[in-house]
Parts: sequence; C-alpha cells; structure tokens
Amino acid sequence: MPDDRVALGSRFRKTVTNVGFAAYDVNSPTTIKLPVGFLWRMLNLRLTGSINISVAGTVKAEAPLGLIRKIEIRADGKTIHSVGGRDLFRVAHHLEGKEGEIVPPVGTGAAVAIAATIPLHFLALRKARPADSLFDSDPYKEIVLEITWAPLTAIYTGGTAALNSGAGVRAVLEETNDGHDEVTVIRTHKYTERSDVNSASSEFELEIPDIGIIEGFLLRVDRDDAPVDDIVNYISIESEKKFDHWRQVPWADAQRRSVQEFSVDAGTSGSKQIAGYCYVDLTEEGMLTTALNAIATRSLKIKLDVTPGGGTTRVIRATFVGYELKPVAEAA
Repeated sequence: MPDDRVALGSRFRKTVTNVGFAAYDVNSPTTIKLPVGFLWRMLNLRLTGSINISVAGTVKAEAPLGLIRKIEIRADGKTIHSVGGRDLFRVAHHLEGKEGEIVPPVGTGAAVAIAATIPLHFLALRKARPADSLFDSDPYKEIVLEITWAPLTAIYTGGTAALNSGAGVRAVLEETNDGHDEVTVIRTHKYTERSDVNSASSEFELEIPDIGIIEGFLLRVDRDDAPVDDIVNYISIESEKKFDHWRQVPWADAQRRSVQEFSVDAGTSGSKQIAGYCYVDLTEEGMLTTALNAIATRSLKIKLDVTPGGGTTRVIRATFVGYELKPVAEAA
C-alpha cells in the first residue's frame, strides 16, 4: 500500500551555507565570492571581534554597527545592494519586528567583545508573495559581497583602545533550489544622504536613486554620529503637479506609524520608536503591485521640514528598498 506521506512536503529544498569570512581591513574593502545557481532567501552577516581597551573611552551609539561603513553585492559588475551597516540592521529591525543581535564594547580589558548580526533579505518580507523576489543567481557569472570598513573611532573614541586582529564578518547564505517560476523581480537596497543640514527649511529635499519600484524607505537622522529625533519636523513625498503622497506628516507620527504597522518590538506605539529612525511603507495590503513606480512617476521628491539645532555635523540618510525586473538567463 502506498505511503500517503510522500505526497506531503518536498525533498530537501533549503540549504544554509557558510560562504566565507571578510576580515576587517580599514585600508581597503574585503570581498567574498558568492555561489551562483540557486535562489537566495537571505544572507546573514555576523560581525565579531574584540577591542583591547586599557583606558576607558566613549562608546558611540549603535556600536559596533558603525564599523561597517558599507555593504555591497555586485552581480557581473552591477551593484544590486548598496547599504550602510547601521541602516541595513534597522531595515531588518522594522521588517522582522524585532531587534537583532548587537553587543557593544563594555568596560576595559585585553579582549572586550563586540558583535552584531545583520540580515540581508532577498525575500519580499511582509508582502503577500514573498517568493516574488527570491534572488535568482543563475543568470550571473560572478557575484561578490564587498564590505567597506570604518576606523575604530566610528564606534569608540577617547581612552586607549585598539581593535584586535581577527575581527570581520562571517557570511552565511540561505538558498532554495525550487521556485524559479515564481520569481519576477529583484529586491534592491540603495541610499542617498545629505550632510548640509545647516539652517531651518521646509523644503529640504532628498534625491531618489535610480531604482525601479519603491516598497519603502528608511530615514536615519544623526547629529554628531548619534541618532536624534529633533532635526526632522515633518515628512512630505511629492510628485508631478505637486501631488502629495505624504503631506507634512509629523516625524513622531511617522515613527509611531511604522512601529504599529510592523509590530516593532511588540508594537507599543509611544514607547518603542527607534530614536533617529523612521520606516516609510509605500505599499498597500502587502501587494508589490501597489508599490510606488519611481520610473513612471515624474518629479518624485522627498521633502523634509528641518531644524538643525546644535551640534557640529548633521546627516540625513534615506535607504530605499526597491525592486527591479529580473534578467533573463542566457540560453546555454
């Protein structure tokens, strides 16, 4: 008698592979060549290391994330993902609904541990059809992950401290070997920023990078390398003929909206906002077909009402989560 259980589930589809270690090198980016062939679900990046601290200094906000200046994935020379370590961590924080691992340096010692886990998702998280954007690596000949590093002063200042050898990022890739017919788009990350927040303005514009459709974007607002909530007052999104997609939405209200919509850290609005961050979702009911088409929408602008306040440096960065049509594989 045939066993009905064979009709359930599938043969083992998902694989999880340690694809390499990118050693810290403040003088030049380090790369890992990624495997080609299967559909990528997620690339898990875990930063580890230790600091020799003999005289205590100041730990910067969100340490050690600032040690990773930029994460890039290039396929046959084309940049598909380009995003800062802090920003990718917070994109995942919103879309997963919980904060990932983050271990800042504490105290003094010869080997004070630091660690952080940063997931880069290829799936369209929280969308009706997440598999639409599984990354089909098969059409490409070479795909590389590149990490650009920042100096230790990006996470620790003052005192007497040095980063020990052995620090770096371990990359673990989660793939599946089935579902090619479901994939229609490629998920991308790109960013733009301005560091000239020098005077009060109701017309402070952020450029939108070359991207297909925009699912949403993460705003990060820093003063002297620390995230703050008192620079941006209102957020507006405007397109042709001054059509308002968002109109003068208060910063705090936008933060509460993203906390509630994504159930961030249990989703208690008013207590769980992430200082200096806001995620703006541009889709409806989890459908990618409702995402904002940045190519077809003319004169698309993000306008902020800003008040610089004190401090020396003030930076506003927008990290966009978008999608482009996947390329067609060449015939063998």
